[in-house]
Amino acid sequence: MQHFFGRDRASFTAYSEDPHTLVRSRRMNSFSQVAEEGEFSRLWLGVHYRWDAEDGRQIGTNVGEYVFANALQPTHPGGPHRQ
Repeated sequence: MQHFFGRDRASFTAYSEDPHTLVRSRRMNSFSQVAEEGEFSRLWLGVHYRWDAEDGRQIGTNVGEYVFANALQPTHPGGPHRQ
């Protein structure tokens, strides 16, 4: 997302559809914040280890960079997100 939009900072609210959650929405301030929280969410649940979360985030970053460089090519000058 950072590559696509050309920045890390992006404020938005994420909502949960889980009927059992105590918090229905979260304010996010950057793509890296979302990645970090996703990385450790399963650690906090007790279903992964720290190295597992860190390695998974690195693999996800590598895959995202590869896809951006090889599949998400601009259709016109200025990139895919600019008119």
